[in-house]
Parts: sequence; structure tokens; C-alpha cells
Amino acid sequence: MSAVMAESSVAHLRIPPQSIDAEQNVLGALLLVPTAFARVADLLTEQDFYRRDHQLIYRAICELNAAGKGETADWCVVGDWFVAMGLSEQVANGSYLVDLSSNTASAANVRAYAEIVRDKAIQRQLIAIGTETANAGFDPNGRDTSELLALAAQRINALSGNAKVGGPVDMSTVAGEWFEKLQRRADGADATHGLLTPWGDFNRITSGLQPGDLMILAGRPSMGKSAVAINLSVAAALAGKRGMYFSLEMTSASIFNRGVAALGNVPLKWLRKPDDCDESDAYWPRVSGAVAKLRNAPLLLDETPAITQQMIEARAMREHQRKPLDFIVVDHIHLIPLPGKTKEATEVGHISATLKSVAKRLNVPVIALAQLNRSVESRPDKRPRMADLRESGAIEQDADLIVFVYRDDYYAQQENRASNAPEVVELIVAKQREGETGSVYLRNRLGFGRVDEFPDYKPTPMTDAKPKTGWGRERATHD
Repeated sequence: MSAVMAESSVAHLRIPPQSIDAEQNVLGALLLVPTAFARVADLLTEQDFYRRDHQLIYRAICELNAAGKGETADWCVVGDWFVAMGLSEQVANGSYLVDLSSNTASAANVRAYAEIVRDKAIQRQLIAIGTETANAGFDPNGRDTSELLALAAQRINALSGNAKVGGPVDMSTVAGEWFEKLQRRADGADATHGLLTPWGDFNRITSGLQPGDLMILAGRPSMGKSAVAINLSVAAALAGKRGMYFSLEMTSASIFNRGVAALGNVPLKWLRKPDDCDESDAYWPRVSGAVAKLRNAPLLLDETPAITQQMIEARAMREHQRKPLDFIVVDHIHLIPLPGKTKEATEVGHISATLKSVAKRLNVPVIALAQLNRSVESRPDKRPRMADLRESGAIEQDADLIVFVYRDDYYAQQENRASNAPEVVELIVAKQREGETGSVYLRNRLGFGRVDEFPDYKPTPMTDAKPKTGWGRERATHD
């Protein structure tokens, strides 16, 4: 037999990762001291055990605890469960249960043995993912390579969740950390404890975009949602924050173009077709300066069309593992493909829940753009409301912060009337879990790819103090 054939034969004889001793020690400890179940219940599942009889014993213990009989679930009670289920032969008519409990000295190390069982289970799952990925490579079943890679990465990322991390924390620990942060804010050292935006009034209402939060930025077409998102992303990146921008609508070149226009104060129409107008001599140095700044900005752009929620999750997790991200933007959620297997509201809910999960797992703010229903157009007052969100139930539930973008001058032009707020882009904070709601009024400079602070426009009283912003304090005229 050749060396290659011998190696192949050995491969077929490989036994999946497992530790029978650890499994027996865990089960023996639980049968000996039934109250020890609370020490492993958050770590183990039935499927984590390799042997079928061990899976059934752990299932019996779980069901007895769920029924309120956990404190008495010794080998005798568990044996009765097997009799009732007609599965006594699986545990040698109860004798195997007696052996497990009698061969275990104590339950002192049950958690350590449970961690071994869990680690072996993860190794087996990793092998299964590798095998399925290989099979999919041979037979993709109509799926393209990017989707196969995303699914594999998503499943591997899910395995990386460590059950040893997290869990309950006593109130004294929470109180100490909370008071320290409160003191920092009182001392002015942490006045805004989230990701800063370029707009001081918005920072004041939100205290910045909070890690772990899902922000929904919604509006009808032509309101300026993408401009707001790009302005926010560029300002954060220039401040040294590493971000990822998923654009299902615009190309990376278009996003960069808007960034140059906003940062260099150059009209978008001139960038589309540079001509020899009177301002051209001034525009070129501004463009060069903006490009030099943006070239080194830590902002990742992903323009994959029709990218799925699984791919977004997988790519964000992969980049975060390579080097931590500070924020993520998705433009926009209503362009993410839906499988079409259930109601649109349910599937959109899955998308918003996934984005919220990514925010929490990576501990970064996720800004997701969204469209509004057309019902806005049929009302005399077209300022958005919460019910205007498409499939609003799921989105409203998952979002920590909901901000609507509204321009009265856009509708005034459509209706041939005078605007109540000319050159104003209104950011309406409609929901904030731990903060106030209200409006922030910005200046419409969308011709330059940006929205600026508008200190001269004050429909409501504002305080004088303004947090530092990303764009600086320069004022520019509208194109």
C-alpha cells in the first residue's frame, strides 16, 4: 500500500474530538449533587455531548429542572424518567446511572469538566462547517462564491462566541463603573461619551452615537439621508475612528466623490464635469487637499450590490477581528435582498435584529438607513412619524435611536409654495431609549454633498455651548 493510500485510510478512521471522561464526570456530578446543574446550565446543551446515551441523560436532567424537580434529580429520579420514556435500555436499565454517580467523588470541578465538553463540541462543529463548506465548493447549488464565503464566515464567527464571557454582574460592580462614568461627565472629561457627529446640537441631544446601539436614519427620497450618513462617516474617520460603510445603492467612487465635495467645499456638479469657470482655480487646490486627507482615512467602503444580511454580518465580524471597528453604516436596509419565504415585515425584522446583534457583539454603533412609506406624500403635514417607517413594527422595536430626515423646501418646490424652512434640513429625533427627543436644524448644502450646522436658524431655544464637531466652524454659502 502506498503512503498516500495509507494516509487516506487513517483519515477515514479518525474519531471526532470528544472526551468521554469529561462527559461522565459532568453527568456523574449532576446525579450526585443535582443542585450543581445551575453551574453548567448556561454553558452546555444536549448536543454538546458526544455519546447518544449522555445526550439523553442530560436531556432528562434539563427537563426535570424545567419541571421544578431539579433539586431531587438524582440517579433514581432520572432512571424513572427513562422508564417513562421507554428508553431504559439506553442506560442499561438504570445501572449506568448508578455507575456514573458512584464513580464521581464530588461536584467541585463540574464547571471545569463542562468547559472541556463544550470545547470538544465546538471542535466538532468546526469540522462540520469545514466539511459542508468543502461540499458547497464542489456543488454550490446556484449560489455564488461570495455568498458561500459569507455563510462560512458567519457560522465560524458564531462559534467564536465564548460562553465563559458575560453572565450576571453584582450591583456593586455595576454601581462602581456607573459612578465613575458619571463623575467623568460631571468633570467635563466625558461630556459626550459616544461617537461624535459633525453637528453640535445633535451631539448634545444624543451624547454621541452609543456603542452597541442601532440607529435608524430614515426619510423619503431626496431628503439627504445619504449625505448625512457620509458626512457623519467622513467626520468620524478624519477623527481617527475606523468605520465600515456598506452601500447597496451608490458606488465607492460616488461616496468618495461626495466626501471630497463636502470636505473641500466644492460643488458636486463641478466634480462631475470640471470646467473653466471663474472658481476653477480655487477648486483644484481644495480637491487636492480633500483627497490627501481622505486617502488615509480609516474608512472601509463595500459597494457589493444586493449584499445579504449574512454577508454584512460576516464581513463586519471579520474586519473587526482583524482590527477593531468604531462604527458601521448600512445604506440602506430596504435594499437588502429578502428570501421571500415569509412576510416582508418578518424578514425586515430579521435584518434589523441582525444589525442590532452586530452592534451589541462588536460594541459599536450601527447606523442603518431606511425608507419611509409613501403615505407621507398624501398628508398635508409631511413631517415623518414613527408609523411611516416601512415595516415599522420590527424596526421600531430593535432601534435604540430613530432619526428622520426632513426638508420642507423640497415639498414647497413640489407644491409651488413658499417654504416654512428654506435651506433647512431637519433631523427629527423621534426615539431615543435613554435621552430626549426633538429636532436639530441643519443648513442644506446638498449641492456640496453636505449638511452644515445652522446657528442662525433657531425655531426653538438652544444653549450656547456646542461640543466640538467634525467639520469645524466655517460657514459657506449655498450653491
